[in-house]
Amino acid sequence: MHDTVCEILDALAASPDPAAAETAALIGTKSPTAVAVTLESLRRARELPTLEACFDQELRIMAHALAHPDFREGVRARMIDKDRTPHWAPATFEV
Repeated sequence: MHDTVCEILDALAASPDPAAAETAALIGTKSPTAVAVTLESLRRARELPTLEACFDQELRIMAHALAHPDFREGVRARMIDKDRTPHWAPATFEV
């Protein structure tokens, strides 16, 4: 198992399956913070006792995400300016 987002992206990019490389490229365009939070939430969800607990976790994550600058930046890039060039903070997946 790969432990970090960077390791996962590297493994996908190195895969001979074209869909894996496409997936890595797509994930690479997303907010590094959101991708890292998603990975951690999936890992934590494995330990949660019920689907309700998973939904509760998702609600709490989304409530925090709405306050993060990357949410506003993503809305700006996709919906307001429509330039599709978000400037994420941080800009890369490296720690």
